[in-house]
Amino acid sequence: AVLPLSFDYGQNQLLSTWYAGACAVPLDYLFPRDVAKACAKYGVTTLAAVPPLWVQLTEIEWPADAIADIRRLTNTGGALTRELVRELRARLFPMYGLTEAFRSTYLDPELVDTHPTSMGKAIPFAEILVVDDEGKICAANEEGELVHCGPLVAQGYWQDAARTAERFKPAPAGSRYGGTAVWSGDRVRRDEDGFLYFVG
Repeated sequence: AVLPLSFDYGQNQLLSTWYAGACAVPLDYLFPRDVAKACAKYGVTTLAAVPPLWVQLTEIEWPADAIADIRRLTNTGGALTRELVRELRARLFPMYGLTEAFRSTYLDPELVDTHPTSMGKAIPFAEILVVDDEGKICAANEEGELVHCGPLVAQGYWQDAARTAERFKPAPAGSRYGGTAVWSGDRVRRDEDGFLYFVG
C-alpha cells in the first residue's frame, strides 16, 4: 500500500485486502524505484496510487519481474491526464471517488483506449447523478454537479453539523434511492452513452 492509511483509499486497500483474504504490503518508500522493487520482491498484483505518484512511476524503468504479477492498477485523488492514461492503460482501472462516499465510479480497462479521459460509470450500489444549478438532472453532455446517492453515502462529518449540512442534502427528485445524498461540488458531464467526465 503506497497510500497513507490515514487516507480513506489507503485504509480501504488494507481492509478490503484483508477481507478478501489476500496479503497487503505496506511500503514506506522514498523513491519511485522503491515501489517497483517492492512489486518485484512481493509479487504485487494490485497497485493503487494518486496521479502525482503515477507520473513518477511512469518515468522510471520497470524490470520485468516488477510487472510480472501486476493484474490491475487503480487511481484516486485526482483526474488522470490523457498522456498518463496512455502510459498506464494496459492494466489501469480509472476511478473517481469521494471521501464522503468512498468510491463512486470506475472505467473498465477494456474501455480506456476508447474513453481515455472518462471517469467511467457508477460502481455497484452507487447512483451518480449530474445535477444542474436548479437541482434538475442534466441532459447528456450538460455540465453539472456530481451528486452521489445510495447506501454508500456516509451519514455526515463526525461532530460537525455545519459542514454536514453543506454537503449532505436530500437526493434530487430524480434519484431512485432518495434519502440523503452527498453533493460533491465537483463539476462533471455525462455523455450520450452514460460515461462521466470530470470538468473541474
